[in-house]
Amino acid sequence: MEYEMKFCVGCYLPLAMELSSKLLAANSHNEELSIRIQPGKTGSFEIFRDGELLFSKEITGKLPDTSDLGLEEMRTEELRLDSGKERSCC
Repeated sequence: MEYEMKFCVGCYLPLAMELSSKLLAANSHNEELSIRIQPGKTGSFEIFRDGELLFSKEITGKLPDTSDLGLEEMRTEELRLDSGKERSCC
């Protein structure tokens, strides 16, 4: 599974890093996961999965969140990055 995020780095780098982190947490043992981030045009934010457009700020008029990542089986517990507790998966 390959994700690609193209976004305005000056505007949305922190958001892209957060979403990338959540993708990794939700797929922590999926060695086939690939996340590519790259600069996009000013004000843009697009997310692709396996080449298919999942999200476009230009089309929706909003910024993406986890529901826009196309991960239907993502568990809420895996998305909590602000818990402050260190966890081990093994």
